[in-house]
Amino acid sequence: MDDKTFEGLIVLEYLKIGIIPFFPKKNNLPINSVLPESDVSPKRKFRKLYKKARKKFYSKSSLVYVEKKYGAAGQNPTPLQMARRKHLVWKYISLKVKTNNS
Repeated sequence: MDDKTFEGLIVLEYLKIGIIPFFPKKNNLPINSVLPESDVSPKRKFRKLYKKARKKFYSKSSLVYVEKKYGAAGQNPTPLQMARRKHLVWKYISLKVKTNNS
């Protein structure tokens, strides 16, 4: 499978889940500028997916490292931590697409 097809399948997976696609190494608009303030459903879906990805890629023993890199639970992440969270979710979704299409 070539890169364009793979990237398209990732975008379709994002849309199927109901969150805004993220593209690593490209300019991405902040979620607040894309969604109206009243629409919290995609934000909730993103948080849920982030928690699944964190659980898949990191064990509970690395909690201090995860909190430092991605931000502590219940607190607003810094812009760098948010970018890392988006990348982790992208990694989770791309792995999901690879396993479904192999």
